Amino acid sequence: MKKVFFALLAFLILMIVACQPTPEEEVVIAKNSQEMITMAVSGNQEPMESMIQFSQENHLKKEVETNRKELTVSIDADIVFPDTSEVPVVRVTRGKVTREMLEAVHQVICGGGEQVVVFPRAFEQRGLDELLQQRQSGELDDLKYSSMEELDAAIAAMMSDVAAAPETAVTKPVDFSSDERMESFRFVSNEKNQTISDLFVDREDKLSYVRDLYDDSKVSYYVIQGNPINTLWPMIERGDIHLSMPQITETDARTIADRTIAALGLSTFSCAGCRVAPLCEMGIREWDETLRKNLPCVYEFLYTRQIHSVPVLFTNTSLSNDSTSLDSYAPPWYYERIRIFIDDEGIYAFLWDGPYVENEVITPSAKLLPFEEVLSRFERMIGYVYAKEEGAYVKADASIKVTRIQLGLVRVAQQGDVDAGYLVPAWIFYGVIDVDDRMYKDGYGYDGYESVLTINAIDGSVIDLSKGY
Repeated sequence: MKKVFFALLAFLILMIVACQPTPEEEVVIAKNSQEMITMAVSGNQEPMESMIQFSQENHLKKEVETNRKELTVSIDADIVFPDTSEVPVVRVTRGKVTREMLEAVHQVICGGGEQVVVFPRAFEQRGLDELLQQRQSGELDDLKYSSMEELDAAIAAMMSDVAAAPETAVTKPVDFSSDERMESFRFVSNEKNQTISDLFVDREDKLSYVRDLYDDSKVSYYVIQGNPINTLWPMIERGDIHLSMPQITETDARTIADRTIAALGLSTFSCAGCRVAPLCEMGIREWDETLRKNLPCVYEFLYTRQIHSVPVLFTNTSLSNDSTSLDSYAPPWYYERIRIFIDDEGIYAFLWDGPYVENEVITPSAKLLPFEEVLSRFERMIGYVYAKEEGAYVKADASIKVTRIQLGLVRVAQQGDVDAGYLVPAWIFYGVIDVDDRMYKDGYGYDGYESVLTINAIDGSVIDLSKGY
């Protein structure tokens, strides 16, 4: 009976205050994409410069009070916005890796080389050397071998393969006309030592190139998941990890990356940033053998599409599940980005995820909220977004540090169409997140591309990049 009474009392109170939304409700309001588009095209009444006014030379430093006592939030960030007076809204759809894209990458990055049919002896020998190293150390790859007898049998078979392999690779002209969804093309990338490069394609949404097929084992997990520097930086500063940088300068490496983008004809892409990429897996820990030697590194350059001089912003969130309701299913959709890895020999790896097709410009100049309102939304919502959920462990000294605030375009889902979305203006608050030490002892976000919170610059709603809206 008491529950009924209090429920009725709560209802009457809500009616009296006209059902004012709570901060939790603000997270999900204005998620209707059509309503957002209507707001965007209602017309800017004033130029962007008057809506985005900053002090202290476009830098913001302040402590943010939250409703969570265990969480501290600080901002010490440059505020970055595009060098333009207009920010568009553009409708995009899922693209595919086309034959033309493959042919361009083949010519520019693979040098137009022929596809390997029979691997050379030097390539097979590297496989044998790895097995012999396992035999000598006595440490089995338990995913492949359950006993030394099995390993010895594999060594004997590999010796036969090495003896039968030709000195140089047998090749044939490459043909990209196949309808196979997933294919892997191998090319001789170094005639002298018969190094084999790999061009892998998922014709739905991915294309990747690695210069040395055997080196792929060092970066495969990291390439898929992200950049280890995102979590390793505190260990590097403490001297627990030592990096071995390439001799080429970042400036010269950037020149190679820019020329590659230009040669591929990707004039609408611009460099969104650069970071050091250690060639190791993401899950490195203090006891890992990797810590006893220098980690080889390459430069990683990040490219995103630029529309009307406004860049699509890069974050570590690589895909969204796109589903705009709990009872509907949508396949994951990768955010479009190109990542180019450069070392002393040139392009080490090239990745292109989730190509977009630009359909139409909904408006060349969206109506934006004043930055003061966006900042107010951030301060109100940050505590709720990082709330201590039941069953979750949040450290007593949990903290979030915002290190950059940037205005650009992000993709949100279009309701009713799992293959379409909008590139809309949004403010991304980048930073370091240290709220849960179950996975990362020192937090994450040290590479500068982790979204602490993303706020729609049109309607002020929080955008969950992992969901796509």
